[in-house]
Amino acid sequence: MTFIKKEWSEGLLFFVAAFFLLFWGLGVRSLWGSEGRWAEIAREMLISGDFFHPNIGGKPYFDKPLLTYWVIAALSAATGRLNEFIIRLPSGFAAIVTLVCTVYLGRRLWSRQAGWLAGGLLLTSYGLLMYSDVASAETENLAAVMLAVTWYWIRRDRPGFVTFLVFYLIMFFGSNMKGLTAFVVPVLVILPDLLRQRRWRWLLWPSHWLALGIGVAIYFWPFVYAALSRPESYQQNGLALVFQENIVRYIRPFDHKGPIYLYLGVVPLLTLPWVPLLIGALVVSIRSWRQLDGNTRWLIQAIVIIFAFFTLSGSRRNSYILPILPFCMLFIAVFLAEFPREIVGRHRERGLLIQKQVLVGAAILEAVLGPLIVWILINKRGWELPSLLGWSFLIIGAATLMTGVLTNKVIGKTWPDPQELYQY
Repeated sequence: MTFIKKEWSEGLLFFVAAFFLLFWGLGVRSLWGSEGRWAEIAREMLISGDFFHPNIGGKPYFDKPLLTYWVIAALSAATGRLNEFIIRLPSGFAAIVTLVCTVYLGRRLWSRQAGWLAGGLLLTSYGLLMYSDVASAETENLAAVMLAVTWYWIRRDRPGFVTFLVFYLIMFFGSNMKGLTAFVVPVLVILPDLLRQRRWRWLLWPSHWLALGIGVAIYFWPFVYAALSRPESYQQNGLALVFQENIVRYIRPFDHKGPIYLYLGVVPLLTLPWVPLLIGALVVSIRSWRQLDGNTRWLIQAIVIIFAFFTLSGSRRNSYILPILPFCMLFIAVFLAEFPREIVGRHRERGLLIQKQVLVGAAILEAVLGPLIVWILINKRGWELPSLLGWSFLIIGAATLMTGVLTNKVIGKTWPDPQELYQY
């Protein structure tokens, strides 16, 4: 009974914090960048009643699949509003799904502590907080990837038609949110585990091919219907643009031609502020590869595969590699909670010490410089900024600083061996 109460209290505290960080002030900021595209397409769909031929200003715009626009339009129809909050709401919910999957994977493959720790690291990472606050399909794509990988591990030892069908439906629905990365990335991620113990033989089963066929048909249906019902004035073909945006862009890019080393800087940016711990985990893993358990090896292989897949693409952009983020947070959590003392030596303590100093320094800068910058922009530059922004800097900085001070007593002590942490 005590264990169940502790589980409920941990989960409640975590998701209250998650909803606060992901949804508080979600609609305060005006639309910026590509957000206007998602808003305008959904608005024109609602006005025209045509949900299969996206337009911007009456001109065809089928560069992205339809499902994200449909979700925004459905939320607008249900609430009677179409504003910044509604347009960004799908990204926030997708972030919650990603957090749930990350916590579940950590608990299933390693331990309860690793699961909650990975969720907390992901929730406070720059990458998730940044993209969950933007009207786009990046976080929805991320959620689809994590859902598919989580489903694989839930049903890995129970292969069959239902297992295959749900797996493909998740990926193809995700592909109709943004693009085919929602299909390719989960397949690449589970590939190392499929190759172990000859699990790849499942792919030869008739039930697998039947499930794949149903998934493919469901994926293509919106594009086929849009092509068959296309008005004479509508000159874009969704299937042609799927090929251009996913296949042609990968092999022969026509824009977003970032340098081949781009993601060496992007991944640390997305994982802020937890970069010191990520570096420590990488150093220890390289030195102690043979001593790692099978699940941890799979996790590292998944990270390397995702990084290689997006790096080998000719078209590179910061947001493309976002699917690597939950796996990096799981990796850090396993490093902190599961690596035995004989493997990590003093690397864990050093990483935690550096991490503590980074967090405390960032909290001080947040609490002091944040409100000062807002005051200068409002009073000296005449910028129109939300009145709560300055207070937000103070509250977040003070909370982070307090957390750093409280955890200093824990981090400052010798980190216990994982076997000593949770005794049931």
